[in-house]
Amino acid sequence: MSLQSDLQAAVAKVTADSATLHQIVHGDATTTVSTENGPVKSMAKAVADVEAAFGDVDTARIETLAARDVAVASAGEAAADKTAAQGFRDEAEASAVSAAGSALAAQVAQITWRGPWNGATAYAIHDAVTLGGTSYVCILPHIGQQPPDAAHWDLLAAKGDTGPAANLGHAVPLPLGTSAPGSASFAAREDHVHDRGDLVDGPASAGDGELARFDGVTGKLIKGGGKVQASDLATDLLGTAAARDTGTASGQIPTVQSDGRLPASVMPPNDGAHLCLLAHGF
Repeated sequence: MSLQSDLQAAVAKVTADSATLHQIVHGDATTTVSTENGPVKSMAKAVADVEAAFGDVDTARIETLAARDVAVASAGEAAADKTAAQGFRDEAEASAVSAAGSALAAQVAQITWRGPWNGATAYAIHDAVTLGGTSYVCILPHIGQQPPDAAHWDLLAAKGDTGPAANLGHAVPLPLGTSAPGSASFAAREDHVHDRGDLVDGPASAGDGELARFDGVTGKLIKGGGKVQASDLATDLLGTAAARDTGTASGQIPTVQSDGRLPASVMPPNDGAHLCLLAHGF
Protein backbone atom coordinates (compact mmCIF):
# COMPACT_ATOMS: atom_id res chain seq x y z
CA MET A 1 0.00 0.00 0.00
CA SER A 2 1.10 3.55 -0.65
CA LEU A 3 1.74 6.09 2.02
CA GLN A 4 -1.28 8.03 0.90
CA SER A 5 -3.60 5.07 1.17
CA ASP A 6 -2.24 4.25 4.63
CA LEU A 7 -2.78 7.84 5.72
CA GLN A 8 -6.31 7.85 4.38
CA ALA A 9 -7.10 4.58 6.15
CA ALA A 10 -5.73 5.97 9.42
CA VAL A 11 -7.76 9.15 9.03
CA ALA A 12 -10.90 7.11 8.29
CA LYS A 13 -10.35 4.95 11.40
CA VAL A 14 -9.77 8.00 13.56
CA THR A 15 -12.93 9.53 12.14
CA ALA A 16 -14.92 6.35 12.86
CA ASP A 17 -13.49 6.06 16.36
CA SER A 18 -14.25 9.73 16.98
CA ALA A 19 -17.86 9.18 15.94
CA THR A 20 -18.11 6.14 18.22
CA LEU A 21 -16.61 8.09 21.14
CA HIS A 22 -19.01 10.94 20.46
CA GLN A 23 -21.95 8.55 20.61
CA ILE A 24 -20.68 7.04 23.85
CA VAL A 25 -20.17 10.47 25.46
CA HIS A 26 -23.20 12.28 24.11
CA GLY A 27 -25.67 9.43 23.65
CA ASP A 28 -28.97 9.59 25.58
CA ALA A 29 -30.04 7.33 28.44
CA THR A 30 -31.18 4.62 26.02
CA THR A 31 -28.14 4.56 23.65
CA THR A 32 -25.90 1.52 23.29
CA VAL A 33 -22.93 1.92 20.85
CA SER A 34 -21.52 -1.04 18.86
CA THR A 35 -17.73 -1.26 18.98
CA GLU A 36 -15.12 -3.78 17.80
CA ASN A 37 -15.14 -5.27 21.34
CA GLY A 38 -18.90 -5.38 21.69
CA PRO A 39 -21.73 -3.01 22.68
CA VAL A 40 -20.88 -0.14 25.02
CA LYS A 41 -23.47 1.90 26.96
CA SER A 42 -23.45 5.61 26.59
CA MET A 43 -22.48 7.52 29.68
CA ALA A 44 -26.06 8.69 30.13
CA LYS A 45 -27.37 5.12 29.95
CA ALA A 46 -24.72 3.85 32.37
CA VAL A 47 -25.67 6.56 34.90
CA ALA A 48 -29.37 5.84 34.43
CA ASP A 49 -28.86 2.13 34.97
CA VAL A 50 -26.84 2.76 38.17
CA GLU A 51 -29.50 5.15 39.50
CA ALA A 52 -32.21 2.64 38.71
CA ALA A 53 -30.34 -0.12 40.55
CA PHE A 54 -29.74 1.99 43.68
CA GLY A 55 -33.26 3.34 43.44
CA ASP A 56 -34.67 -0.19 43.75
CA VAL A 57 -32.51 -0.82 46.83
CA ASP A 58 -33.60 2.44 48.49
CA THR A 59 -37.23 1.77 47.64
CA ALA A 60 -37.05 -1.69 49.23
CA ARG A 61 -35.35 -0.24 52.30
CA ILE A 62 -37.95 2.49 52.58
CA GLU A 63 -40.73 -0.05 52.23
CA THR A 64 -39.11 -2.19 54.98
CA LEU A 65 -38.77 0.78 57.33
CA ALA A 66 -42.31 1.84 56.62
CA ALA A 67 -43.58 -1.66 57.37
CA ARG A 68 -41.64 -1.66 60.64
CA ASP A 69 -43.06 1.73 61.64
CA VAL A 70 -46.54 0.50 60.86
CA ALA A 71 -45.97 -2.61 63.00
CA VAL A 72 -44.64 -0.53 65.91
CA ALA A 73 -47.55 1.87 65.66
CA SER A 74 -50.00 -1.01 65.52
CA ALA A 75 -48.42 -2.59 68.61
CA GLY A 76 -48.62 0.72 70.47
CA GLU A 77 -52.23 1.19 69.51
CA ALA A 78 -53.00 -2.38 70.59
CA ALA A 79 -51.35 -1.78 73.99
CA ALA A 80 -53.24 1.48 74.42
CA ASP A 81 -56.48 -0.26 73.51
CA LYS A 82 -55.73 -3.02 76.05
CA THR A 83 -54.98 -0.47 78.78
CA ALA A 84 -58.15 1.44 78.00
CA ALA A 85 -60.16 -1.78 78.03
CA GLN A 86 -58.68 -2.74 81.43
CA GLY A 87 -59.54 0.71 82.75
CA PHE A 88 -63.12 0.37 81.53
CA ARG A 89 -63.36 -3.08 83.14
CA ASP A 90 -61.97 -1.81 86.47
CA GLU A 91 -64.43 1.07 86.44
CA ALA A 92 -67.26 -1.33 85.67
CA GLU A 93 -66.24 -3.65 88.53
CA ALA A 94 -65.93 -0.71 90.94
CA SER A 95 -69.34 0.53 89.91
CA ALA A 96 -70.81 -2.94 90.40
CA VAL A 97 -69.25 -3.24 93.88
CA SER A 98 -70.47 0.23 94.82
CA ALA A 99 -73.96 -0.56 93.59
CA ALA A 100 -73.99 -3.84 95.52
CA GLY A 101 -72.79 -2.06 98.66
CA SER A 102 -75.45 0.61 98.29
CA ALA A 103 -78.13 -2.02 97.79
CA LEU A 104 -76.93 -3.95 100.85
CA ALA A 105 -76.82 -0.78 102.95
CA ALA A 106 -80.36 0.04 101.87
CA GLN A 107 -81.52 -3.44 102.87
CA VAL A 108 -79.73 -3.27 106.23
CA ALA A 109 -81.27 0.13 106.93
CA GLN A 110 -84.72 -1.44 106.58
CA ILE A 111 -84.03 -4.22 109.10
CA THR A 112 -85.55 -3.90 112.57
CA TRP A 113 -83.85 -6.09 115.16
CA ARG A 114 -86.40 -7.83 117.39
CA GLY A 115 -84.07 -10.04 119.45
CA PRO A 116 -84.76 -13.75 120.15
CA TRP A 117 -87.71 -15.26 118.28
CA ASN A 118 -90.96 -15.37 120.25
CA GLY A 119 -93.93 -17.39 119.08
CA ALA A 120 -96.38 -14.86 120.52
CA THR A 121 -94.89 -11.84 118.75
CA ALA A 122 -96.37 -10.40 115.56
CA TYR A 123 -93.56 -9.95 113.04
CA ALA A 124 -93.58 -7.54 110.10
CA ILE A 125 -91.50 -7.53 106.92
CA HIS A 126 -87.82 -6.68 107.61
CA ASP A 127 -88.06 -7.72 111.28
CA ALA A 128 -84.97 -9.74 112.24
CA VAL A 129 -84.71 -12.37 114.99
CA THR A 130 -82.24 -14.92 116.26
CA LEU A 131 -82.91 -18.57 117.02
CA GLY A 132 -80.35 -21.23 117.91
CA GLY A 133 -77.43 -18.98 117.02
CA THR A 134 -78.78 -18.23 113.51
CA SER A 135 -80.49 -14.97 112.53
CA TYR A 136 -83.44 -14.59 110.15
CA VAL A 137 -85.32 -11.70 108.53
CA CYS A 138 -89.08 -11.71 108.07
CA ILE A 139 -90.40 -11.67 104.49
CA LEU A 140 -94.11 -12.13 105.24
CA PRO A 141 -96.08 -10.74 108.21
CA HIS A 142 -97.18 -13.50 110.62
CA ILE A 143 -97.47 -14.75 114.18
CA GLY A 144 -96.04 -18.00 115.47
CA GLN A 145 -94.19 -19.21 112.34
CA GLN A 146 -90.93 -20.50 113.78
CA PRO A 147 -87.81 -20.18 111.60
CA PRO A 148 -86.49 -21.73 109.50
CA ASP A 149 -89.65 -21.33 107.43
CA ALA A 150 -88.95 -20.36 103.83
CA ALA A 151 -92.43 -18.93 103.39
CA HIS A 152 -91.99 -16.42 106.22
CA TRP A 153 -88.24 -16.10 106.88
CA ASP A 154 -85.02 -15.54 104.91
CA LEU A 155 -81.67 -16.57 106.33
CA LEU A 156 -79.73 -13.54 107.51
CA ALA A 157 -76.62 -15.10 109.09
CA ALA A 158 -76.01 -18.79 109.78
CA LYS A 159 -74.53 -20.00 113.05
CA GLY A 160 -70.79 -20.63 112.85
CA ASP A 161 -69.12 -23.95 113.54
CA THR A 162 -68.19 -24.75 117.11
CA GLY A 163 -64.49 -24.22 117.69
CA PRO A 164 -62.16 -26.77 119.32
CA ALA A 165 -62.44 -27.14 123.08
CA ALA A 166 -59.81 -25.35 125.12
CA ASN A 167 -57.35 -27.35 127.19
CA LEU A 168 -58.03 -26.24 130.76
CA GLY A 169 -55.47 -28.57 132.31
CA HIS A 170 -56.07 -30.14 135.71
CA ALA A 171 -58.50 -28.30 137.97
CA VAL A 172 -57.13 -27.90 141.49
CA PRO A 173 -59.61 -26.99 144.26
CA LEU A 174 -58.34 -24.17 146.46
CA PRO A 175 -59.48 -23.05 149.93
CA LEU A 176 -61.57 -19.90 150.13
CA GLY A 177 -59.35 -16.82 150.30
CA THR A 178 -56.29 -18.47 148.72
CA SER A 179 -54.78 -18.05 145.25
CA ALA A 180 -53.23 -20.46 142.82
CA PRO A 181 -49.47 -20.20 142.16
CA GLY A 182 -48.79 -17.47 139.64
CA SER A 183 -52.10 -15.71 140.34
CA ALA A 184 -51.45 -14.11 143.72
CA SER A 185 -53.30 -10.91 144.49
CA PHE A 186 -50.08 -9.29 145.66
CA ALA A 187 -46.52 -9.59 144.40
CA ALA A 188 -43.52 -9.22 146.72
CA ARG A 189 -40.89 -7.16 144.99
CA GLU A 190 -37.75 -5.84 146.75
CA ASP A 191 -39.34 -6.61 150.16
CA HIS A 192 -42.34 -4.43 149.35
CA VAL A 193 -45.92 -5.53 148.79
CA HIS A 194 -47.43 -4.14 145.61
CA ASP A 195 -51.20 -4.01 145.32
CA ARG A 196 -52.54 -5.21 141.96
CA GLY A 197 -56.04 -3.94 142.55
CA ASP A 198 -58.91 -3.97 145.04
CA LEU A 199 -58.54 -7.70 145.66
CA VAL A 200 -58.33 -7.93 149.51
CA ASP A 201 -61.40 -9.64 150.96
CA GLY A 202 -61.57 -9.95 154.73
CA PRO A 203 -63.91 -12.13 156.80
CA ALA A 204 -67.63 -11.38 156.91
CA SER A 205 -67.40 -10.77 160.67
CA ALA A 206 -65.00 -7.82 160.27
CA GLY A 207 -66.38 -4.51 161.58
CA ASP A 208 -65.80 -0.95 160.44
CA GLY A 209 -62.93 0.69 162.33
CA GLU A 210 -61.62 -2.54 163.80
CA LEU A 211 -57.98 -3.51 163.72
CA ALA A 212 -56.94 -6.02 161.01
CA ARG A 213 -54.68 -8.87 162.12
CA PHE A 214 -52.65 -11.35 160.14
CA ASP A 215 -54.26 -14.80 160.13
CA GLY A 216 -51.37 -17.25 160.49
CA VAL A 217 -47.68 -16.71 159.87
CA THR A 218 -47.62 -16.39 156.06
CA GLY A 219 -48.86 -12.81 155.91
CA LYS A 220 -51.23 -13.78 153.08
CA LEU A 221 -54.48 -13.83 155.11
CA ILE A 222 -56.06 -11.33 157.46
CA LYS A 223 -58.72 -11.52 160.14
CA GLY A 224 -60.72 -9.10 162.27
CA GLY A 225 -58.92 -7.84 165.38
CA GLY A 226 -61.75 -5.98 167.09
CA LYS A 227 -61.34 -2.63 168.76
CA VAL A 228 -58.33 -1.96 171.00
CA GLN A 229 -59.30 -1.82 174.71
CA ALA A 230 -57.32 -0.71 177.75
CA SER A 231 -57.08 -4.33 178.83
CA ASP A 232 -55.22 -5.08 175.62
CA LEU A 233 -52.20 -3.38 177.13
CA ALA A 234 -51.73 -6.43 179.34
CA THR A 235 -51.47 -8.70 176.30
CA ASP A 236 -50.17 -8.30 172.78
CA LEU A 237 -52.41 -8.41 169.71
CA LEU A 238 -51.98 -12.17 169.43
CA GLY A 239 -53.31 -12.69 172.97
CA THR A 240 -50.04 -13.50 174.74
CA ALA A 241 -48.81 -11.70 177.84
CA ALA A 242 -47.09 -8.47 176.99
CA ALA A 243 -43.62 -7.94 178.40
CA ARG A 244 -43.63 -4.90 180.73
CA ASP A 245 -40.67 -3.26 182.45
CA THR A 246 -42.20 -2.69 185.89
CA GLY A 247 -40.53 -1.62 189.10
CA THR A 248 -39.55 1.41 191.15
CA ALA A 249 -36.19 2.07 189.56
CA SER A 250 -35.50 4.89 187.12
CA GLY A 251 -37.15 4.29 183.73
CA GLN A 252 -39.44 1.53 185.02
CA ILE A 253 -43.23 1.52 185.30
CA PRO A 254 -44.47 1.46 188.92
CA THR A 255 -47.32 -0.92 189.76
CA VAL A 256 -50.43 0.63 191.29
CA GLN A 257 -51.27 -0.81 194.72
CA SER A 258 -54.62 -2.33 195.62
CA ASP A 259 -55.74 0.91 197.25
CA GLY A 260 -55.06 2.82 194.02
CA ARG A 261 -51.94 4.51 195.31
CA LEU A 262 -48.42 4.31 193.98
CA PRO A 263 -45.71 2.75 196.12
CA ALA A 264 -44.24 5.07 198.75
CA SER A 265 -40.81 4.43 197.28
CA VAL A 266 -41.71 6.38 194.16
CA MET A 267 -43.39 9.23 196.01
CA PRO A 268 -41.40 12.34 197.12
CA PRO A 269 -40.57 12.73 200.82
CA ASN A 270 -43.33 14.23 202.94
CA ASP A 271 -41.50 17.31 204.19
CA GLY A 272 -41.95 21.04 203.85
CA ALA A 273 -39.36 21.50 201.11
CA HIS A 274 -40.84 18.87 198.81
CA LEU A 275 -44.40 19.96 199.52
CA CYS A 276 -43.47 23.54 198.65
CA LEU A 277 -41.83 22.29 195.44
CA LEU A 278 -44.95 20.32 194.55
CA ALA A 279 -47.14 23.37 195.25
CA HIS A 280 -45.08 25.52 192.94
CA GLY A 281 -45.25 22.84 190.31
CA PHE A 282 -49.03 23.19 189.91
